[in-house]
Amino acid sequence: FFSHPMSGLGWDLVPSLSGLTAGTVGVLISHPFDTVKTRIQAGWSTRGHAVLSTTLQEQGIHGLYRGILPPLLSVGLVQAATFTIYQHMKNALDGKVQCQTFLAGLVSGAIPSFFTLPSYYVKVQLQNEKGKFGTGTLQYCCNLMQQHGVRPVLRAMYGKALVASVLCDSFGRGFYFGTYDYIKSSLASTDAELTLPHRLLAACLSGTAGWTSIYFLDTLRSRIMAGPVGSGLSGMDVARQIYQEGGIRAFYRGYYVTIIRAVPVAACVLPTYDLVYYKLRSWGM
Repeated sequence: FFSHPMSGLGWDLVPSLSGLTAGTVGVLISHPFDTVKTRIQAGWSTRGHAVLSTTLQEQGIHGLYRGILPPLLSVGLVQAATFTIYQHMKNALDGKVQCQTFLAGLVSGAIPSFFTLPSYYVKVQLQNEKGKFGTGTLQYCCNLMQQHGVRPVLRAMYGKALVASVLCDSFGRGFYFGTYDYIKSSLASTDAELTLPHRLLAACLSGTAGWTSIYFLDTLRSRIMAGPVGSGLSGMDVARQIYQEGGIRAFYRGYYVTIIRAVPVAACVLPTYDLVYYKLRSWGM
């Protein structure tokens, strides 16, 4: 099911190109919100406006875009891979199982997660730097390797944060894509009948559903990644720490910032994907 008659290439590039475009748009819109969310989760403050105020006073507007290079370089490619896997899995499962969009989303989130973990780790570390002048991405990576060595850094990434990261990305994508398709099918009998407002509504609800389903895991992942490389704390130790700070509510600090971000981002990413996807198809690709 991985073939498509496009110029004899043997691979359907339309989902990849559509995902690349949608992913780049999403990063540019979402990163300032993501910086505030990550800093709340890491313990800068329990209030979003306090984190925003501190960031602007100490670092200026560019502080909100600190750490954007790793996701900007990777997320477009990751979205291309994610949408490609999703589209092919959805086609392969069509008519064979129920909830095929949820299952396709689950797989499309899990596979790229193994490869995006290093860039996500660097992003979280950079977002939690304090001071007016932060370390550049390349310089930070060089310093990290020089100070700790390759194995301890990889252990900090894959030994502690991998499970939380894979669960976040897989179930988040499952609910994200599943909700989007379900809402669209509820609003119109065929995809061609969907208007832009229909797609925007479905996208906003899917972004909210995706993040709500896994936010507690995302808090755990951010806290693990924000810790020092040599920390002896396991994922369960970090979870207990968070719980001791405020019970279940502590896992949902910064939630409203994420939802405020999720709505416009999803409203841009998913309709952009649809628009580019169908436009490329109309060109015979």
